Amino acid sequence: MTLDLYTLPIDQYNDPGNRMGFSHTVIPERFRSTDYLTDVVNGKKQYAAYIVGKGTSKGIYRIDNPIDALTSTWYFVQNVKYFPEDIAVQIAAKIYDALVSFGINSDDADYVKALSELASKAGATVPEGPVTVPNEVTVPDTEKTAERLTMRERMKLPKKVFGLVYKDPRTGKVVKKYPLHDEAHVKAAISFFNMHYDKVPEKYRASLARKMKQKAKQYGIQISPDNALNKYASLEEGKLNPDFYKYIALREKYAPTEYKPVYEKIASVAEDYPPHLVAKVLERLDKDAGVDRYWKVVGTPLDAVTTPMKPLEKQASDSKPKIFKTNTEEVLRFVEKNMNELNKMR
Repeated sequence: MTLDLYTLPIDQYNDPGNRMGFSHTVIPERFRSTDYLTDVVNGKKQYAAYIVGKGTSKGIYRIDNPIDALTSTWYFVQNVKYFPEDIAVQIAAKIYDALVSFGINSDDADYVKALSELASKAGATVPEGPVTVPNEVTVPDTEKTAERLTMRERMKLPKKVFGLVYKDPRTGKVVKKYPLHDEAHVKAAISFFNMHYDKVPEKYRASLARKMKQKAKQYGIQISPDNALNKYASLEEGKLNPDFYKYIALREKYAPTEYKPVYEKIASVAEDYPPHLVAKVLERLDKDAGVDRYWKVVGTPLDAVTTPMKPLEKQASDSKPKIFKTNTEEVLRFVEKNMNELNKMR
């Protein structure tokens, strides 16, 4: 099968819809500071490669600043299958060389590690200039790609094949998103959800994640352990993470003293409520106590109710924290107010 690289969303500049909010889901936290949004090197944009053909050329995989270099890395790793191996290795070497110059290494993210492994095939050779890529490439006919649906094609699809269907309260129109009618679109949906789950109305995220996980199992698709889909699918299953109490114990190390009884009170009643409501209450408390500044260390509220701790994080007690018996009305009022309010959402 012959593909025209000009028409594929292989990088952040040819996929503008996916670019929004990217840094909040994929870019490692230490690079999200405005300090890393540096000016371009030597006053001009630099790209790892150029697609040439049709009498013109286009730069792809921008590498002149840390944020774009990381974003380019993620996109390249997702789309490396579209490039001949010899060209892919050269592009990988060029991007990885830029990452290293910014102090970024394979420990910063899984996709950076994947790039470094591919770049290592080039040895110590890094192309002096941008890599030239022909606009037309050939991939095996067995390669299934999710072709973009036209509006007419989308309208013809029945509602049941969409993972997300709801009525927009503002317009009154029925919204249909995340088509899951074939393997290629399921793969595309899983990748898109990981970057843009925050664009999905919160009350639909868990059910959408569950549907995609079921479809992935049907097609034998492997889902990355760090994909946000896993966490939201766990919410739908309704089981509280066994390590939840360890996340609470970690929070107590960073929270002001007056908030520790509140965390212990939430821990004592958490099993009586659906995980998504517990996460909601915990998020409010973290922000109120200033613990949200340490989510990189203590885990997000969503992590707390869904994700087992990594071995290095198991520094907290394996047992449930002792229930703090207190007559502090303010503490009890906080918990009861939030639990009652969120309970109405069920």
